[in-house]
Amino acid sequence: MRERRTGPSAGLGDMSRKKIVEREIEATLRCFETEPRLADDPGFYAALRRRIRVEEKAGPGIALPVRRRVLVPALLTLMVVLNIVTALAVTRTRRTETQTREQGLAALVQTYAADQAEFASYLK
Repeated sequence: MRERRTGPSAGLGDMSRKKIVEREIEATLRCFETEPRLADDPGFYAALRRRIRVEEKAGPGIALPVRRRVLVPALLTLMVVLNIVTALAVTRTRRTETQTREQGLAALVQTYAADQAEFASYLK
């Protein structure tokens, strides 16, 4: 008789993700024993169990070492380059602001000096 399941979360409560996956794997493997159309190749069930054991022992695989040796230094280098570019942009902006302020101050002094000379004639 067919086992009816509604999904991985049906009636599982507070199980961890690993336990949920293990339970689903076991349910799938039980289907290989009970389903008549799946029982044709007895070697498949054994090969599937071996593959699962090998992958459980293998761990995270090659992705983690590659990430640590290649991606982390690349990201750190990118961050340093972006920091340098940002620092240069800020320095240029400050230099431009300083020049603009100096030009404005010089224009104000010139205007004040011209006004002072104009009003000095009225004071005499």
